[in-house]
Amino acid sequence: MGGGDTGRQVHGVAVKHGVISLAYVKNSLVDMYCKCGLFEDAVNLFLMIQDRDVVTWNVMVIGSLQILSGHEMRREGIAPDGASFSTPLHAADTIAALDQGTLIHGQIIKTGFGRNPGIASSLITMYAKWGGLIDARRAFDETEDRNVVSWTAMISAFQHHGCADQAVEFFEVMLEEGIKPNNVTLVCVLSACSHSGRVD
Repeated sequence: MGGGDTGRQVHGVAVKHGVISLAYVKNSLVDMYCKCGLFEDAVNLFLMIQDRDVVTWNVMVIGSLQILSGHEMRREGIAPDGASFSTPLHAADTIAALDQGTLIHGQIIKTGFGRNPGIASSLITMYAKWGGLIDARRAFDETEDRNVVSWTAMISAFQHHGCADQAVEFFEVMLEEGIKPNNVTLVCVLSACSHSGRVD
C-alpha cells in the first residue's frame, strides 16, 4: 500500500472519529497529500476547509511549490517551461520560503531556464526581498537578453537595500545599453536618490 493510500485511510479515520475539525489535522492532511504527489486531493481538501489560517495557506503554497518545481512533471515525462518556475518563485517570495525558492532556483539551472529574463527577474526579486543581494546580482549577471523588467528588478533590489549609488549606476548602464526605462524603473531610481539625499 502506497503512502497516498495510507494517507487516504488516515483521512477517513479522522472524519469517522470527528477529529477532522481540528486545524492541525486538516493542515497535516493537506501537507501529506502534497508530499505524496496527490495535488488534486490536497486542493480538494484545502477548498473544503472553511477556517483556513496562515498555516493552512503556507502548507498549501509550499506543497504547490514542491509539486510545481518539477518533481511531478518530470515523473510524468513533461519538461517544465518558463511559466512552470515563475509562479512557484513568486509564491516563495510572497511567503518568505527562501529555502524553497533556492531549491526551485537549482531546478531552474538544471533545466536551462536560468538565463530567461522573466525567471531571472523573479529570482532577483525573491533574493533581494529576503536579504540575498549577492544572489540577486548573480541571477542578474547570468541573465541573457536582459530587458527592462530584469534591469528594474536589480535596480529595485539595490534601492530596497539602501544602495542608492549602485541603483543609479545600474540605471545609467541600462540607459547606455539602450534599454528604455518604464515608470517602475523611474520610481525605483527616484526613491533611491531621495532616500540617500542625492538630488543632483
